Amino acid sequence: MPLVAGTNTIRATATTADGGPNLDSLDVVPQSAAVSVMLDDGTAASWREVGGGVLEIDLPRGREALVHAAGSEPDLVVAPVAISKPGPAWGLP
Repeated sequence: MPLVAGTNTIRATATTADGGPNLDSLDVVPQSAAVSVMLDDGTAASWREVGGGVLEIDLPRGREALVHAAGSEPDLVVAPVAISKPGPAWGLP
């Protein structure tokens, strides 16, 4: 469950008449500050690190996400890429 900066309240509520289980501990693991994950409309995406350098992003259907180094502002200009090494022709004649 995502938490916001500052104070958060986490409530454990029993779902049976006997009450809930004994809760001995609750671990809160901060997300890495090394990357920023933004949705295509500029809002922050919900994500988590799953280990081994892999991020799991809660990406709604039909949406796109941009992952970049935190604190940087990537140049998002869409433009043709110059050919670095000519290759054989392909596609339609």
